[in-house]
Amino acid sequence: MGEGNRRRADRAWRPAMRSPGRPPGWRREHRRRFWDQIARGLASEDAGVAAGVSPAVGSRWFRECGGVAPELPCPLSGRYLPFAEREEIALLFARGCGVRQIARRLGRSPSTKTSLRQRLAARAAERWPQLAGITVRYYGEFAYVAAQLPDGTTLPLCRLRYAGSATSWGFAIYRASHDDYAKSVLPSGYPAGTPQEALDCACGLYLGDTTAWLDPPPPTK
Repeated sequence: MGEGNRRRADRAWRPAMRSPGRPPGWRREHRRRFWDQIARGLASEDAGVAAGVSPAVGSRWFRECGGVAPELPCPLSGRYLPFAEREEIALLFARGCGVRQIARRLGRSPSTKTSLRQRLAARAAERWPQLAGITVRYYGEFAYVAAQLPDGTTLPLCRLRYAGSATSWGFAIYRASHDDYAKSVLPSGYPAGTPQEALDCACGLYLGDTTAWLDPPPPTK
């Protein structure tokens, strides 16, 4: 058999290759909304429209799963922006909007770092007036908090790790004996909490005033 005939024979036995086609226009949140609408009693076509996809897609999803909601991945946590907000951010950037203007449009803080500094400074002025100030330096995902004493001495206090919101930070106390930071729990018993709780815990230890552990800071707004 010649080379050309062999290639034709191979193609004859080879299964047809399917085209991947156009990428789908829906995302994970669309599927989740679709099955939520099905659970509320909507028809598959109506549920598709309510979820933001076409009636045909909704009907296909229903058929593919036999009318039974599949086990979908967990929804994204609040740490991540939903697709709708990411899309709006891209559009606003294209229009020339600045970061702070976009943050105001979305109702979000323009800077978590600025928010952290403000919370720590306000708590230090309220509860720890013997301090000359609070400094925060950032390295990667960590924020290192130190106190400034009136004589100019810098007193390391703790290390904070962003835990998903401006009011939730993982806590690690500074260990002077080892000159390092060790993960610890706050007086509340949790390994994460507000910046104010972290400051009170560390200052209570290094400034010798553990009553701060019994007098938690007021809830943040």
